[in-house]
Amino acid sequence: MTGINSDLTGQTQALVRQSVYDTMTGRYLLIPQGSRLIGEYDSRIAWGQKRVLLAWKRLIFPDGRSLDLGTMPGTDLAAVAGVRDKVNNHFIRTFGSALLLSAITAGVQLSQPQESADGRAPSATQIASAALGQEIGRVTAEITRRNIDIQPTLEIRPGYLFNVEVTSDFILPSTLSRTSSED
Repeated sequence: MTGINSDLTGQTQALVRQSVYDTMTGRYLLIPQGSRLIGEYDSRIAWGQKRVLLAWKRLIFPDGRSLDLGTMPGTDLAAVAGVRDKVNNHFIRTFGSALLLSAITAGVQLSQPQESADGRAPSATQIASAALGQEIGRVTAEITRRNIDIQPTLEIRPGYLFNVEVTSDFILPSTLSRTSSED
């Protein structure tokens, strides 16, 4: 139901797309279609990571009852942990920052006084300009370096299909229905 953007930690909601029946007989409705899942995802993403880890915490039935799931992981349709949709590695921002850092470094070098041909020492104005250029260059380079070391942004668009891996037992409400009138 809701999208995910890994820039910030947050909660997400999903809708159960088809009814879930017991695996022994297939006659008992366990989770009706239209139930909602409430979960969380984390924003701590490492360079090269392409999957978002989901932890589903609560199941809300269509009649309003709810069930605590603990922290059951979300998997893709191949049962691989986490989900993957869109990955933004911020290459333009990273390489743009690298080019800017190179230009700043070159500017600092050019701002430094050069020795004159007759061997005279730099003037006070030249020394002050050089110190100012070095400090501005250092601060700007530090800020620019932060843009180079940026984690990827992982996005999961609304409507993404996934599974919930059941990792522990839980007790369902006693008002489950059968798919047939057999006992």
